[in-house]
Amino acid sequence: MGEPAVDRIKKATRQSSAVKIYSFNSKSNTWWKQGQKHFNGLPVSVFQFEWKTIQSLATLAQRTLDLSVTISDQSAYVASKDGECDVPWVPLQVIP
Repeated sequence: MGEPAVDRIKKATRQSSAVKIYSFNSKSNTWWKQGQKHFNGLPVSVFQFEWKTIQSLATLAQRTLDLSVTISDQSAYVASKDGECDVPWVPLQVIP
């Protein structure tokens, strides 16, 4: 989760059979543009969430949660008794 450094990602690919990064920060686009050339040769899948969507999702967070989550294609629909939110993501690099 977040925007890890390339060195940490390389280390993760040596230690794990699958590496997936979920980027969600307000600076996610900049992080991707600066690091994209380094990811091309790595067996890493990278997905990006829009910052505004994550902020909407955060409004549903409570001390105790009872959530309903439906995932289809490249989106998750999250509902609670206090509201609902559609959370789409963009695959930036996908390794099968």
